[in-house]
Amino acid sequence: MAMMIPLLYSLTVCMSFVGVDSLNVDTFIKGEFVEINIKNDGTNTVFLFDEYFDNSTLTSRYVHQYEKKSKSKYLSLLPMLPYLSKKQSDRVVIGKNRIVVQGNSFYHFTPIDPGEKYVLSIPINVFHQEEFVRRIDVREYSKYDSGIPFKCITNKRKAPFYVEIAVYHDISLLTDVEAYYLREKEFDEQARTYDILSIPLGYL
Repeated sequence: MAMMIPLLYSLTVCMSFVGVDSLNVDTFIKGEFVEINIKNDGTNTVFLFDEYFDNSTLTSRYVHQYEKKSKSKYLSLLPMLPYLSKKQSDRVVIGKNRIVVQGNSFYHFTPIDPGEKYVLSIPINVFHQEEFVRRIDVREYSKYDSGIPFKCITNKRKAPFYVEIAVYHDISLLTDVEAYYLREKEFDEQARTYDILSIPLGYL
């Protein structure tokens, strides 16, 4: 059995979490992975946007952001609405950059019921890559936008890392294919209505 070594920030207090005080989070290094344990101590089910949780997407530069002012790095798994769809495009793209091609990534969620736990395991080498985009607030962009103006950069310096996950409390429209087309405004509003779980990992 692999020994679980707490990271620099091993936390159970939601010190930097916005609107998600019902969630308790522990982070560990377990072998070659960073393990993030998210437990729902609230009374209502919450939903994690999980479309970018797969290993190929985790290495895409478009989920890796660098903030120059704070000299911090972010693995930002928040939804990029201009590229999300409810059905597969005729132009099928595979690989780590599919998330910025319209019609190749989707609204997909993992529910966490009250008292339940979800474990996200991320290969530690995901945090060692050098390709980033400059820090950007993806919530400023809606399903009506044609894209997001990313600025690509290279950064080889060590910096504190944060993982950002979108936590939804209502996905009733986001799981409805018809609503995507027939109730566009409401759909877009719900898609941008989430709390950000910001998990500090320290230097990796």
